[in-house]
Amino acid sequence: NFAVTFTYTLYWHAILYWKTKEPLSRRSFNQARVYRVGKVIHNIYYSTLGIAQWSLWEAVFVHCFASGRLPYLSNNEAVSSLSGLLTFSIWVLIIPFWRSVHFYFAHRLIHLRVLYKYIHSLHHRNVDTEPFSGISMHPVEHLYYFSCFLPSLYFYMSPFALLFNGMHLLLSPVAAHSGWEDHWQSDQYHYLHHRFFECNYGSPGIGFYLDYYMGTFRESLDPNSKSYKGAHVNSRISVEKSQVRVICDKKASLYGIPKTEELLYNSICILILLLSMSSYTRFQSPIASGWLLALGPIVAAIVMETLIGLSTKNARRKYLYPFHRERLFGPLGAHTIFALIFCVLPIYHIIETALTMPGNGPYFYFRGSI
Repeated sequence: NFAVTFTYTLYWHAILYWKTKEPLSRRSFNQARVYRVGKVIHNIYYSTLGIAQWSLWEAVFVHCFASGRLPYLSNNEAVSSLSGLLTFSIWVLIIPFWRSVHFYFAHRLIHLRVLYKYIHSLHHRNVDTEPFSGISMHPVEHLYYFSCFLPSLYFYMSPFALLFNGMHLLLSPVAAHSGWEDHWQSDQYHYLHHRFFECNYGSPGIGFYLDYYMGTFRESLDPNSKSYKGAHVNSRISVEKSQVRVICDKKASLYGIPKTEELLYNSICILILLLSMSSYTRFQSPIASGWLLALGPIVAAIVMETLIGLSTKNARRKYLYPFHRERLFGPLGAHTIFALIFCVLPIYHIIETALTMPGNGPYFYFRGSI
């Protein structure tokens, strides 16, 4: 995983930022770009944490496959019958579509202000993106980003689909965060998201239709968008100023002392991880272990914001901005429910599957034995 991801990412970084005469590096989204080694080092560090976490989840799944905790479509089944071949092929085709759907709901969830502040803001330190910024995320964001492994947890499919899903998760953000226009994976759609923050939560494809329907689609770098109908208006003009962009990008650095809130939240997350581990080793409770890891970071962010966050009379804005104007029994509630099902529940269920006896995991009580 490390070799493939870093080789691929370094290729894009080299031809776009070091080989400036290459045809692919003729048009930058940001003509006033300032190359900062410190930002690249910052992004490589957090990308390394992401690759390590995915490798851990991959190992957990391999353990579940090998121990009979998760049934799977074997290679012999995949090639020896028409049904096996169709099952294998259909899931390989579904994975990119599922990635787009999952990304939209996971991404929108962590843009709720209470989660954005403690988790997703790290990824948005990159206002002007570069290839190593693709999976430069807080480890908690990695947790929910990699919950895209959901199909392999609930459906009878080949382990190859999990590996394909994982490679897609690790590699597809690289060129999409390149910051350049003239290549086959250029993604102005997501670049606009980093520039304006509160738009284009999905990705080109199914994500576009979800954004367009919800009024969060932005079509160009022009601050006066004709399509954007979201609540975020404060930075429509100021974010376009080069001085503001440079100041924002300087946050992508490992130098300096982290904010007190950042240190406190990270410490709580480490404590949650330790409690999740000890709840099984000491009390043999996979349920407690799973829920602590899956839901603990979200609860911690809400509690911290309640106790030490911004004082305001508008509680909805404090926790839910920029979706504070949406109805709870409407778009806000629907998006939150889908996000919890797609991102939180799989984390709990994979922990439960790995820690319970073979034949007793979620797969079996959802689908029965095979």
